[in-house]
Amino acid sequence: MERGIRWALGYLLTLLLVALPVTAFMAIKIVPTYAKIFDDFGMRHSPWMTAARGFANLVSQFWFLPLLAVIVGSVAARVAPRAWQAFVSVLTL
Repeated sequence: MERGIRWALGYLLTLLLVALPVTAFMAIKIVPTYAKIFDDFGMRHSPWMTAARGFANLVSQFWFLPLLAVIVGSVAARVAPRAWQAFVSVLTL
């Protein structure tokens, strides 16, 4: 059972490490470009664009938090394996 949870957490870590740079790039480069195009043509922003701009602002300001969580989790798993096993056993409940 623990092996399956370790695999699932490793998969989640891999997804985060791949998705975080892609999302950050989109939030920092692509969304502001589209927003500028909308503004240049005097068009109203759709609700999706407004949400994307809000998310882009959030990602550009707090991009380091998911990375920090991954680093802290990895260090905690190595430094305190018993505490990590207790955490994993709580997840299996």
